[in-house]
Amino acid sequence: MSDDLVVPKGWTVTTLGSIGRYLNGRAFKTSEWAKTGRPIIRIQDLTGSNRKPNHFEGEVEDRYIVRPGDFLISWSATLGAYIWDGPEALLNQHIFKVESRIHPKFHYHLVRDRIADLERNAHGSGMVHVTKGTFENTPVIIPTDECIQEQVANLIDAADSKHQSSVQHLILARQAIERFRHAVLVAACSGRLSADWREAHPKAMSVDHALSEPIRLRRRRKQAEQAVELDLPSLPESYHVASIGDASLLLEYGTSQRSESHAENGVPVLRMGNIQNGRLDLTNLKYRTLDTEIERLLLKDGDLLFNRTNSPELVGKTAVFHGNYPMSFASYLIRVRFAPGVADPDFVNYWINSTWGRAWARQVKTDGVSQSNINGSKLSQMPIPLPPIEEQREIVDRASHMLNLADELLARMDTAGRSVERSFPAVLANAFRGGLLSEREGG
Repeated sequence: MSDDLVVPKGWTVTTLGSIGRYLNGRAFKTSEWAKTGRPIIRIQDLTGSNRKPNHFEGEVEDRYIVRPGDFLISWSATLGAYIWDGPEALLNQHIFKVESRIHPKFHYHLVRDRIADLERNAHGSGMVHVTKGTFENTPVIIPTDECIQEQVANLIDAADSKHQSSVQHLILARQAIERFRHAVLVAACSGRLSADWREAHPKAMSVDHALSEPIRLRRRRKQAEQAVELDLPSLPESYHVASIGDASLLLEYGTSQRSESHAENGVPVLRMGNIQNGRLDLTNLKYRTLDTEIERLLLKDGDLLFNRTNSPELVGKTAVFHGNYPMSFASYLIRVRFAPGVADPDFVNYWINSTWGRAWARQVKTDGVSQSNINGSKLSQMPIPLPPIEEQREIVDRASHMLNLADELLARMDTAGRSVERSFPAVLANAFRGGLLSEREGG
């Protein structure tokens, strides 16, 4: 707490140790854990990261029993203040049960406000913690009148309720935008988005003519992988179902050489983290000095990049490179260059990121300990429905406008989310300097 902090009239300087008693939990041994009995409250149970709590069937001292509405403070690993809303339970070590000497809800919000200071004074590099001495000696200012404490707590509760409502509305808004993106991809890949275009262009030429024998011969090679069956959408008659291998002229892995954060006269090397939501994110790049390998692996406008190794949820994500500047790619990515007149790379990108593309990735991926893989042979056999090339371009034009709108809305959601995230700590800071009551009286 700052030494020059002005103490409001009717408030006094004290410490956390003076306004409450902090009872540490019991060190339950793993051998005491059971599947029945009262649940044991560990830090994971407070943060919501554990959905299967352990239980204890024996008797314990009353100081370790937690009842609904009790005020708890985790002082190790994750620092935080919580009001227990579960059933009667037992308190594990590294958590305080608080017996307040002031208004308990005011006390709870006060600790929430001081968490940032406590984190700065925490000890340890791995599992950080606050010693009881440091915690109890933390200075605070409080109203001497408990009725004023209650008023402040009620005002904070009201602000907290609005804050939580704003957070929930932002979550729902993001979910709605994601559903919209999903619907756009479904409409784009199934032909529904361009139904009116087909009616206006009944003589559009199928890609059959472009899938000529010379192209097939250039791409033909023995495949070690067996193609999987994929439930395709109901497609217009003018669509031709081909494979990625049939539609492409080039399919190759990137460089396995180590890239650096900075390289004088270096070439940026795209990695799997640079593919985000079907687009390239160029904010965090690594570099390689230009050599014969990198020169061979320079991207051309329209090259599609496929992420062959990642977590099971993210393996198979794609993006298209657009530009005429030097850029290469790493070995966890596969570059696909499509034959002109056969496949528009952005249309293929929509397909791979659609419901059907993600279903295909789940079927063909090979799972390791923590990562999954889809090799180039499997990718070459991925089925893709191809409209006439002019229709593909029309679909890309229409879908890109809608997806850009979705991206703009998501960016606004992110900005609003950051503002909401900052707002409640500001409310707490203002409250414990007497500001909320001053504002209320001034209003």
